[in-house]
Amino acid sequence: MRKLYDPDSEDPGSGSGKDDTAAAESAEAPAAGAMQDEADAAAEAGESALAEELAAARQQASENYEKYLRAVAEMQNVLRR
Repeated sequence: MRKLYDPDSEDPGSGSGKDDTAAAESAEAPAAGAMQDEADAAAEAGESALAEELAAARQQASENYEKYLRAVAEMQNVLRR
């Protein structure tokens, strides 16, 4: 990012620099807001994707636990016979 106003510079430019800075900040504000909106949308999409992935992983863990319990019960039945 370039400097818009440097009070120590030898070239005074076309004014005090305060107007240039204010104009640049106001021009950047809508662009920054739009970028923030895009970032928020991407974060929400990422969060929803992660939430779906987490739900799928929990479902798989539940299924695996059920299989484990059935295998242990079957092994206990075999040992009793």
